[in-house]
Amino acid sequence: MERSTFKRRQLLAGFASATAMGFLAGRFADRAGKPRESNLFETPFTFSDESRTGLFEDESFFFHDWHSHPESASRLMQVHDELSDFKDMKFRKIAVRSSPFQGAAEWIEALSVVHDRKYLERVSEKIDQRDYLTQSRWSPYGGPHARDATYKAAVGTFELASKVANGELANGFALIRPPGHHAGRAFSGGYCFTNSVAYAAKRLVAKNRKPVLILDLDVHHGNGTEDIFYSSPEVTYVSVHQDDWPYTGGIERTGEGAGSGLNFNLPMPLGLTGRSWHEAVEKFVVPIVEKTRPAQILVSMGYDTHWRDPQGSMLLSVDEQMSLVASVQRVAERVCEGKVVFVLEGGYERRATALGVLNTLNRLVADKKAIIKDPLGPAPLGDAQEMAKLEREFAKRLDSARKVHGL
Repeated sequence: MERSTFKRRQLLAGFASATAMGFLAGRFADRAGKPRESNLFETPFTFSDESRTGLFEDESFFFHDWHSHPESASRLMQVHDELSDFKDMKFRKIAVRSSPFQGAAEWIEALSVVHDRKYLERVSEKIDQRDYLTQSRWSPYGGPHARDATYKAAVGTFELASKVANGELANGFALIRPPGHHAGRAFSGGYCFTNSVAYAAKRLVAKNRKPVLILDLDVHHGNGTEDIFYSSPEVTYVSVHQDDWPYTGGIERTGEGAGSGLNFNLPMPLGLTGRSWHEAVEKFVVPIVEKTRPAQILVSMGYDTHWRDPQGSMLLSVDEQMSLVASVQRVAERVCEGKVVFVLEGGYERRATALGVLNTLNRLVADKKAIIKDPLGPAPLGDAQEMAKLEREFAKRLDSARKVHGL
């Protein structure tokens, strides 16, 4: 579906954003005081009951929007726009029922699986309002569809992961927003105020009584996910990230109590290419997966590692990002029957993110037959001496992290 077609459909639903270029779906919701579904959402993805790859998306992720904010619905619209260049991909459709809860109390009850109730109560006071939860432009924001979007992002990710866990699906992708890995038990940050991948992991463990590993490949450290599982013996957290904001994720953070030794961080010097990231996955992530033997892998996948992304300082191309995806698939095949679910986190350069998502989807469907489409190409070459210096620093950190964890 072309973007113009998608917007025309939304014009029929009313005005959802306070900005002139926002989505036009929620004026009804503003007037009624609660979100309402339009029944006009039409996805361009193709679905088939024969597919072994699950895909979860929901119209609430498009209707929850603040156009001028970096984390806006255009992130997903661009994925739809680029889809015509990716042929023959078919998915099993994953859906969450349209009326999941009746008010704030049920929303709080559901998400208290991973967040403190008092924190959720504070968020709930503003989440329906058309303003930021804090005064920072870098914070998550509320609106008439925010409650619905956060609930469905969490529950839909679990529903998808559960079908992969029981063998109904081979793998899957949760195309969700807002992101969640910066949301901890009692704090928000970085566009995140509820943590979908943590919710899915918690419920998977409760349901199946089998260990789960969360691999975080967003350019930023998932301090919220680490916080939630830092003492957990059942959920392993592994993060490869650039060493800056949110100024967490040190190598020495290895877990505590029953979770001691199950928290793994590799902070990367800024400015590295995909070659170093690939080495990080092969020499740090893969040995961890082989050591901990999870029953399933959930990947917090951020595409802000791309060289064009305004919020990252790494130099990966789409092709190099796909090498990371391929490495994860291979170790998942060896350890947990290929049971892996990718969950969208960051990615703020619209086209780079869309290409990353679509190439990942193509790999999940076609596996080794997938042809990578990377019209953006590699990052411009930098200073060779500076790059060599960064790679030496990376090698030291990789060696240190491996020694800390006995890899």
